[in-house]
Amino acid sequence: MASRVLAFALQAKQEKAVGISAGEMLILKNFMKPILGALQVRAAFLLIAVMGGRLLAASTPAPEPLPAPWMHQDIGAVQVPGTARQAAGSFILQGTMDLWGTNDGAHIAFQSWRGDGELVARVTAMDNPGGVAHAKAGLCIRESTAAGSRQVTMCVTPTDGTQFIYRDQANVKATRIFADADAQKTSMPKGQFPCWLKIVRRGNVFTGYESADGEHWQASGPVTLDLAADTVIGLTASSHKTDILTTATFDHVALSRPAVIDSAKPSAKRVSQMMTISVDGTDQRVVYVTRDRIEAPNWSPDGQWLLYNSKGLLWRVRADGSSKAPEPIPTGDVKGANNDHVISPDGQTIYFSAEGHLYAVPFAGGQPRRISNDQAPERKFKYYLHGVSPDGKTLAYVGLEAIGADAGGRTELYTIPAAGGADTRLTNVPKSHDGPEYSMDGKWIYFNSERNAEVPGHSQCYRMAPDGTGIEQLTRDERVNWFPHISPDGNWVVYISFPAGTLKHPTDKDIILRRMKPDGREPADIIGFNGGQGTINVNSWSPDSKHFAFVMYPEAAK
Repeated sequence: MASRVLAFALQAKQEKAVGISAGEMLILKNFMKPILGALQVRAAFLLIAVMGGRLLAASTPAPEPLPAPWMHQDIGAVQVPGTARQAAGSFILQGTMDLWGTNDGAHIAFQSWRGDGELVARVTAMDNPGGVAHAKAGLCIRESTAAGSRQVTMCVTPTDGTQFIYRDQANVKATRIFADADAQKTSMPKGQFPCWLKIVRRGNVFTGYESADGEHWQASGPVTLDLAADTVIGLTASSHKTDILTTATFDHVALSRPAVIDSAKPSAKRVSQMMTISVDGTDQRVVYVTRDRIEAPNWSPDGQWLLYNSKGLLWRVRADGSSKAPEPIPTGDVKGANNDHVISPDGQTIYFSAEGHLYAVPFAGGQPRRISNDQAPERKFKYYLHGVSPDGKTLAYVGLEAIGADAGGRTELYTIPAAGGADTRLTNVPKSHDGPEYSMDGKWIYFNSERNAEVPGHSQCYRMAPDGTGIEQLTRDERVNWFPHISPDGNWVVYISFPAGTLKHPTDKDIILRRMKPDGREPADIIGFNGGQGTINVNSWSPDSKHFAFVMYPEAAK
């Protein structure tokens, strides 16, 4: 009898290739004790433990320390210490608490790192102790392992999907950006593993990525934070509980320098990613991603649509990202629409530029009506629209005309009645001007200009009265600042800022979207990324002034 029971126990242990639990051992002991007696039971189970341990060791890779230079430790005042180990090339972390609030708690496996970095890993599995949805397995970049450190984390949860989390000031509440499940994107289904994660730092721009296959990536963020050059970068596990450990398994862990972006050379290997963002940069949402080149979103006055141009045509998508595909806006026999277009205050009409002229078309589309005038052929005059007055009666535009053999020799600012009529010149200075648009109270036209530049290309933001008088300079810095857009409520101006020395407003630059008060006070960065021409050429504020739209151009999936 004893030999049969022992054989049964060993067979079961070998087939499971895992240890018999304490509960299973107790049940088996209680079953065998009346049959074999206490002494024989102890001897039998000692043999089971020894032999079973050998079987287990033969079938399961032994845990190993993390390879140098990886280190690990707990973050925060944890009650249950976490662990980190390596087995068969995988990193296995256990941690408690959470990466959230004003102070973090987790277990981290990390390296010290300086400057730009890219960390990639695949989360193959994680448990969900206590059924809590907010357990996290993630990748992070932190100024330190202190609980309240400034940090950026890209993570996945058992049931909530991916999250992009950052803390821009020490010991303040972290901000979360959730992947928008309704947006057109290759997001991971919630709770599905394996899940690839990537986090990238380029300068002060941080971006998180998720992928189902490690090849096709969807971005979250980016955010701009002035983190120190010296950081820690690594893997984290947290359970959202103080007394229960979660276990997360990572493989394909790779830490490297990110590929260098040659911003001087336009790349065909980029996607267009239309996003909306709050003026403080905290609420970021992906609306539409495509491999086509798209530009210059306008937000419709009813808040429902984002209008943009692509391939010489006008298109629209739902502002909440729910469109299954973009809708074309018919423009009859007029083609070549560029990134200069606006929507009338009543939302009924789209005004746009195409082939050097101005047109009006119903918001639903139709045959356009031409507004602009024929000019003398030798002027080679072209119209580029940027603004519509709050009463809908007047359009503000850039007039470009040739000087001798130079077809783009001079740009000045003009207005023209929306119904058609005479052009009115507002500026008359032989320096570049662009981007004129009205404030909603009708008191100002905002624009950018090189009128006070000491070197070519050094454009700054200005405003003037609608008749061209009372010009005020709003920005004064070494960067090249374009396209100031004032919010409908008149509280903020958003503009695009290029690196010093940039000429005009080219594509593929490391730009920053900035905000300021209408008179130029309180300038501050909102977000930085690869962009430029097409990012925010025209006003894109939401009608409630809480968000604005823009287009970034990140690298396409390899």
